[in-house]
Amino acid sequence: RLTLNYKELTYGTKWVETTDIESVCKSLGIPPTSMLPDGTPKYTLPALIDNTFTPPAVLSDSNPIIEYLERTYTDPDSSRAVCPPAIRSLHAIFEYHVAQSITAQLLPVGMVDGHAHVRQEDPTGSHPLPSAYRSDIWGKTGRYRAQGQRSRGTLE
Repeated sequence: RLTLNYKELTYGTKWVETTDIESVCKSLGIPPTSMLPDGTPKYTLPALIDNTFTPPAVLSDSNPIIEYLERTYTDPDSSRAVCPPAIRSLHAIFEYHVAQSITAQLLPVGMVDGHAHVRQEDPTGSHPLPSAYRSDIWGKTGRYRAQGQRSRGTLE
């Protein structure tokens, strides 16, 4: 959304619960972001559907979206480029290494309390979801604590 705002493009936002990302992406024809080691498609957000063209452009993942917006909605003033052509390769290398090393290490720390935001009921709200289902979604992220933190909340 930062790039859409920066380029002053009109857009709408659809909020999607974590548990619904895959089904919503599939229903809208949004491609998977990547593949899991077992070959299963992995769906993540953000995603973009640009209905300006026929057929609409449908993308997932931040970098492909930014690259598409840069190509499609080029600003006449080249100094306003989100990622100037001269540094796109450097940006791609940086993003790859950040995603593969730093972000992967920080994910468990950032998700410590994320399990509290997982839907507790089915979409109709008629009955609670089994705890095993919620555990499958979040794995063991609830075990992580900031380094040096004790159970009673004091730091060493």
